[in-house]
Amino acid sequence: MILPAIAMALDLQTARAQLASPATWCDAAAALASSRDPQALAALVDAYDLPVESSKLCLLEAMEALGRDGALEALHTDDPSRALRAASLVADARWLPLIEKDVVQPATRALAAEALRLQRRDTAWEEACLRLLVHADPAVRLVAAELLAGRKSTAAAVEGRRAVETDPAVKAALSL
Repeated sequence: MILPAIAMALDLQTARAQLASPATWCDAAAALASSRDPQALAALVDAYDLPVESSKLCLLEAMEALGRDGALEALHTDDPSRALRAASLVADARWLPLIEKDVVQPATRALAAEALRLQRRDTAWEEACLRLLVHADPAVRLVAAELLAGRKSTAAAVEGRRAVETDPAVKAALSL
């Protein structure tokens, strides 16, 4: 008799293998989405990034479901790069604090900046960018400046920052 946990592991292993082909990846994505396994999210990100011309909507839906269940935060602990890639594919305001924290870290800044750029540009997003705009590190401020430049809703804050900004690159980005 196979124990339920072993059977589930075998099913997840099979599902991961099925992500290699567009013909089977929607069934695999559905199975992985129900697993609540952070490594399932990593497998879905890898499948999404395969150079295959086919609909990937089911992969995105599975990533979104896993993200709602906390898999993105759990994956971030072990694999920040894949977690940030998932955050760049499926926008969710709950991930803004994690992304904001990673923009500050040089090792993850580029991936986090891309994830931040691809989030819904709502009030929470603007608030995160405005916090980054006053960070001590000019590289962090530059990320925020490039994202906020030209936005009417943050024009006053951007203008206020431009007046006191000392870094030429950030100042130039704020002038766009």
